[in-house]
Amino acid sequence: MSLRSSLATCALALTLVLAWAPARADGPAPAAPTAASAATAPARLDPSAVPPRVKAPNDASAYRRFVLPNGMKVILLSDPKLNKASASVAVGVGSLADPPERQGMAHYLEHMLFLGTEKYPEVDEFSQYLERNNGYSNAYTASDRTNYHLEVRPEAFVGALDRFAQFFIAPRFDPDFSEREVNAVHSEFQKNIENDGWREQELPAVVYREGHPARGFGTGSRETLAGTTREELLAFHRRYYSADRMTLALAAPAPLDELERWARAHFAAVPDLDRPELRYEADYLPPKPALRMLRMEPIKDLRSITLSFPLPDLRPYAGSKPAELIGFVLGHEGPGSLLAALKAEGLATTLSAGAWQDTPDYGSFDLEIGLTPEGLARHHDVLTRVFAAIEALRRDGIPPYLFDERRTMAELDERYGDRG
Repeated sequence: MSLRSSLATCALALTLVLAWAPARADGPAPAAPTAASAATAPARLDPSAVPPRVKAPNDASAYRRFVLPNGMKVILLSDPKLNKASASVAVGVGSLADPPERQGMAHYLEHMLFLGTEKYPEVDEFSQYLERNNGYSNAYTASDRTNYHLEVRPEAFVGALDRFAQFFIAPRFDPDFSEREVNAVHSEFQKNIENDGWREQELPAVVYREGHPARGFGTGSRETLAGTTREELLAFHRRYYSADRMTLALAAPAPLDELERWARAHFAAVPDLDRPELRYEADYLPPKPALRMLRMEPIKDLRSITLSFPLPDLRPYAGSKPAELIGFVLGHEGPGSLLAALKAEGLATTLSAGAWQDTPDYGSFDLEIGLTPEGLARHHDVLTRVFAAIEALRRDGIPPYLFDERRTMAELDERYGDRG
C-alpha cells in the first residue's frame, strides 16, 4: 500500500480534549520485543556505503565516520572555533524492550548508569568531574533508543571520555542508591500526570493491541520498579547494551586524528555481544472499520482535536520524504489551505501536521487542530473538512512544482541553516 493510501484509509485514533478518559486500559502486560534472526538482521554498517555529507561552503568543520572493531559506529566533528567539547552515545534500545514485569526498566537503568562504575566507583564522581570542568551531562529514554550526552571544557575532554565509556563497559548499579533512583523515576511520573501533552501522548495506548510493547508504561513508577535487583539491571545491560547497537558522536576543537585516537582508546573496550537488531511489529493497532474516538479532560483550558494515522517503516521513502511533503501540504496556513477554511467558519485557530517515527519499523502521522468553542461543539464538521482535504490530496497528489520547491528549500537549509 502506498503511503498516501495508507494515510487516507488507516485512521488510528481521534483524541478530542473534552471529557476524562483513563490513561490505561486493563489487559495483559506487553510482550518483549522480537529480535531479527541472524539471517534477516542487517549487516553491520559499511561507512563507505553512506553518501558523503552535504557541507555548507562556509562550514569550517571537518567530519569523519568509521566503525570500531567492536561494531560501534562513530561520528566525529572537529571545529577549532568550538569552546566546548561534547560527546553522545545513542544505544539502540528503549522502553519498548522493558520486561513485562518491570515496566520502566530502560528508563530506570538510564538513571542508574550515572551512579558509579567499577573504574570510578564513587557515586558522584562523574557529575563532580564535569562540574569542576564547567560541564554537564544528561540522558533520555525513547521508545527504541536511549541517549547519553555530555559537554565539558576541551582540556578535560579526555578525562570525561574515560569516565563516560565506563557506563557501557562496567557499571556498578550500586544497590545502596536503587531506592533513590526509583523515587526519581516516580517523581518524573508524578510530574507528567499534570502535563496535558504527556497525557494526550499516553492516551492512545488504551486501544493498542494487547501484548504489543507500545502498550507498555515506559516512564515507570514505584509500583512497577520496586524490588528491582542489581542482577536484573546487569542482565538488561548485558542483553541490550552491546557495542554493535551503539553510535558514538564526538565534537571538539581537536583535530580529527586526535578525536579518532580518543574514540578508539576509550570505547573499543565496550563489549560486542553480537546482538541482532531489535525489531517491533508494526501492527500495534488492531484493524477496525470505524474511526476510534478517545476523549480526555485536560488540566489546562485547552480545546483541540488530534488525528493519528499509523505509518509503516519509512526508510524505503527516505529519498523522497513523502511524510514531510504531506505534512507541509496539510499544515499549510495560507489562502486555500485547510486551516484557512476552518478559520473562515470560526472552527479552528491553529493546525499542525507531521510524522513521528516511534521506531524504524513503524510510526504515526499526526494532525492536531486547535479549536474554537464553536469548533469543539461542531467537531464532526471539523472532521469532515479534514478528511475532504486528505481525499483531495490522495486524488490529486502533490504538484511537481511543490516537490521541487521543498527539495530546494531542504538543500538550502542543509547548506546554510543554523548548525546550533
